[in-house]
Amino acid sequence: MGSSASVVAEIVTDVKDRLPELPPPSQIDDPDSARFRLFDSITSFLKTASQSQPLVIVLDDLHWSDRPTLTFLEFIARELNQSRVLLVCTYRDVELNRRHQLTVTLGDLARDRLYERVLLRGLTEHDIARFVEIAAGFAVPRELSATVHRHTEGNPLFVTEVIRDLVQSDELTEEKIAGRSSWSVRIPEGVREVIGRRLDRMSDRANEVFTTAAVVGRQFSLDALRALHGPSLSPLVPAGEDWGEREGVRNVGVATGATAPSPSSSRAGRGGIADPISDGQLLDVLDEALDAKLVEELPGEVGHYQFTHALVQETLTSELSAARRVRLHARIAETLERIYGDAADDHAAELMPHFDEAEPILGPDRLVHYATVAGEAALTSHAHEAAESLFSRALEAIGPGPVGEPSAAALSGLGRAQLHTNYGPLLQQAVGNLVKAFDFYAEAGNVETAAFIASQHVWTRPGAMAGMEPIISQALEMVPPDSLTAGLLLSTRGHVEGYDLDEVDASDRSFDRALGIALALAASDLELRVLVDRAEVALERGRYVLCREILQEAEPLASQDKDIFREFSFLTISARLASMEGDLSEAEAQLARCRALAQRLGPRSLMMADLLADEQTLAWIRGDIQRAAGIAAHGASLFPTSSRFLTMQILAAYELGDFAAGSELVEQSSRREHGLTGGYYDVVAAVHLNHAGRVARSNKLLESALHFARKAVSSHGQTAPYRDAAKMVAMICASALGDVDAARSGYEAVGDAEMAHVPWYYLMRPERALAHAASAFGDFDRAAAHFAQALSYARGIPHLPELAWTCSDYAEMLLDRAAAASTADSDGASRASAHVDSGDREKAIELQDEALAITRELGMRPLTERILARREILRA
Repeated sequence: MGSSASVVAEIVTDVKDRLPELPPPSQIDDPDSARFRLFDSITSFLKTASQSQPLVIVLDDLHWSDRPTLTFLEFIARELNQSRVLLVCTYRDVELNRRHQLTVTLGDLARDRLYERVLLRGLTEHDIARFVEIAAGFAVPRELSATVHRHTEGNPLFVTEVIRDLVQSDELTEEKIAGRSSWSVRIPEGVREVIGRRLDRMSDRANEVFTTAAVVGRQFSLDALRALHGPSLSPLVPAGEDWGEREGVRNVGVATGATAPSPSSSRAGRGGIADPISDGQLLDVLDEALDAKLVEELPGEVGHYQFTHALVQETLTSELSAARRVRLHARIAETLERIYGDAADDHAAELMPHFDEAEPILGPDRLVHYATVAGEAALTSHAHEAAESLFSRALEAIGPGPVGEPSAAALSGLGRAQLHTNYGPLLQQAVGNLVKAFDFYAEAGNVETAAFIASQHVWTRPGAMAGMEPIISQALEMVPPDSLTAGLLLSTRGHVEGYDLDEVDASDRSFDRALGIALALAASDLELRVLVDRAEVALERGRYVLCREILQEAEPLASQDKDIFREFSFLTISARLASMEGDLSEAEAQLARCRALAQRLGPRSLMMADLLADEQTLAWIRGDIQRAAGIAAHGASLFPTSSRFLTMQILAAYELGDFAAGSELVEQSSRREHGLTGGYYDVVAAVHLNHAGRVARSNKLLESALHFARKAVSSHGQTAPYRDAAKMVAMICASALGDVDAARSGYEAVGDAEMAHVPWYYLMRPERALAHAASAFGDFDRAAAHFAQALSYARGIPHLPELAWTCSDYAEMLLDRAAAASTADSDGASRASAHVDSGDREKAIELQDEALAITRELGMRPLTERILARREILRA
């Protein structure tokens, strides 16, 4: 088993029993790294086991799986793709819709061609005839199998239950069959009623016990049933008290003094806890259920059972009134808590649902406690979506009011979970929750917890984490200045200052202090954290030389690091820098490594969002616009609050000539971002509206882009890269709209600035933007110089869409310059330039030919038509 043995032994007791001397696995504080180690260890174990003998693993009823289980399935499917392990997974497609979490998982696996779908249409009439023959022990009339097939439509579960019902009711005997010419079977509307009839044949006591077991869960133990039904049974409320009338549960509606019920309602009526039964009687009812195939013993776990199918459990619980269900959950919650004793917190995920259902009786306190404990456990196992749900439920139970210890713990957990599950503006919610929790712990003097909250960090869009700076600074005043905690806080502050607050000098000072602490303490983890944070800021600021130097310094540490987030960030920054520098092969290699990491955390992790955004950008640069649009559509389905994917869809639709779809996407973007504040969204709108307007030659779109660009330039708190992007868009729009004065002033404002760091560099090089402005106010020589620079860049990569546009725009400028030269004054001086190249027309045609070859290959229909139209004018 190798190095994975100690990890596997933690969850497979047989391994621990056979290897008693096996040391426990080393502690990993980072939850994502711990989850990866667990996944990787199980996968390595299966790979090793399959080398000596092929393995087949069957996972049944996958539609009941939770998010963490599906995350593991995605991981193992990819890692075992080339091994001798076959995973056979079954699920009912009728349980799924396009929003079901399993649907998303199947879509991701299908994209990578990691599984083959086998659609089970059900048993044929011939199959059913053979099935009935085996069950009866003799040949049966065709009419019987045809009737069963007609009513069940071949559903294996329906068929099994119907035939079992026929056998148990003595209908499937030679005497009953002889002489019959027609058949009818008691087929209910659904399988629950089939199961219900089997339950009716059990004793009242068995129905009573297993209704309780169904409320406990799909799996249950003999100890739990003994505690709930055994001799030590005590009343939930004092004798004679109507618990349904107690304060807080009046809406449950308990009916007292009911009359004799029907068989099915009899099961529900006995759903509460009645008279105690002996151990012998309890074992009798278990044997009764085992014989009826309603429950089965769990292999290797004496005294533990599970319902043979989830629908058996559902059938029992669905027949309970709301009042009785609440009462049972209360009884079960307190009983299980008593059984687990001091280890109850280890079973928080099991206890929490019962205390949740029993809140009207038991109150919110223990619900809050177990929800918070279960939420922390979910964070530790990287189940961020489950953690978010648990912490949210705890806060809901607490209700509004001043922040206390329980709500602070829940707020801290919720904020940390949301950093991994939310995107874009929703991250402000995470920051707000963390700040509230920090304020409480800081006021209470709990320095360790307060500092831990303040050091939380996420790589995301600029501005998202700005609200963390005040609590980071406050935490730094609370901790020893040269401690490891101070180093973490300083690195986090350096990133926030440089990435979110536009305070580059302050960011450098924070990083210098953090790095000094890391070196003094010989803390390699902190050193790598500081270097990665600093590289991210350097990249965002266009300090590419510095970024490259930092990455080279960090590379030896990154190759040894086991923190999945630091490794991913290092690779992402490396890929983006390579892309900006024109080394697309290097960028693709780094993104391939990023994908392997992102897939470990599931399709909705923020890692996956960053990966998809980088992949769509690289596809666009390569000229695969259709692929870029496909990645964007997938990304938008996973991250509907992220602007990056909808923007790419808009750009691709217009570039390929689907103006109707592009217009609809623009409206969708406008509706979705309505009410969002901050210059970031204004820049996003300006960028995609400008590109759409230039492609479609729509002054309306260009005017809208100009409006958003000017708004973003004046936006308070805008970071320099996005402010420069807004300035560039405003300059381009003014040039296209013929506003010469605005084009000139825009050129003068940005012409001497370093513009290579602006976001969306892949849409238009700054040199081409400057060329447009210079052309607008008639300085063709300067425009030609800028176009030459842009052309050299686009050819060097090559950046195909940018190259096509640069060739086309450069050609138009040359033709305009030639036209201006032909209208020279009588003294022979050109009104446009004193140094007009007499070969402008010939060079323009060459550039148009180059552009046409690209646009036709890439399907850039609008630009193709634009170039051809200009040629027609030339011929005329």
